[in-house]
Amino acid sequence: MWIILILPFLLLAHLEHSTEAIILSTPPEELLAATKVISVKNYPADLQATYEVFQAKCTTCHGAEDSLGAKEVLPSYWETTIHRMQAMQDSNLSSGEAEQITQFFIYDSAKRRRSLLESQLKKLSPEEKASEQSKIDAVLKRYAS
Repeated sequence: MWIILILPFLLLAHLEHSTEAIILSTPPEELLAATKVISVKNYPADLQATYEVFQAKCTTCHGAEDSLGAKEVLPSYWETTIHRMQAMQDSNLSSGEAEQITQFFIYDSAKRRRSLLESQLKKLSPEEKASEQSKIDAVLKRYAS
């Protein structure tokens, strides 16, 4: 009889340990993506507002982690992906919103995901790298504090 009373506590202790092990063994970037939100409090005000547009428009069809944790972070990836999303029948994404969201993700990639961006830039030809870097530089210059 006593085992029935203690069993839930034993299971809870096991789950807490398992959860802790999962959290400690998961890279921070994956944990952040899994939360479906990021902190943009240090981003320029325009980009903070754009993040809200992204949350409202883009997460109705897919989770935010799809974008916030994307494996590709080059500007050309964001341009292509967001243009493709804008073309979706139910996106209700204006050209202006699509451009703002593209700039948000280019900025976010350059700030929050810098190491991944740099590793992807290294794999490009000199011409491709220069093209991508000019897009990054333009966005960073536009939103310089």
